[in-house]
Amino acid sequence: MTYGDPQGYRSLRELVCEKYERFEFFSTTPDNIIVANGSGHALSLAFSAFVDPGDVIISSRRPSRARSTPCAATGRRSSTFRWTPKALSPTPCGSA
Repeated sequence: MTYGDPQGYRSLRELVCEKYERFEFFSTTPDNIIVANGSGHALSLAFSAFVDPGDVIISSRRPSRARSTPCAATGRRSSTFRWTPKALSPTPCGSA
């Protein structure tokens, strides 16, 4: 018994490709699809691929546990900003 394919079950990835081609008119292959075990796992994979240790991840709302745990576990920091409708500019949470 093994843990299976690290990208997820191939048959499920093939089904996702079929769905994209049928309903989104977008063609892809199972090698371009990753099936994750929940949002925390998916975010952890994305952070590992695109964010370096010490980088700041800016979020438009308070980080959920799923988003903050991968940050802390890998040395990345999370900053939350509130977008004001009037200026559409970021205002750090907690400031006026």
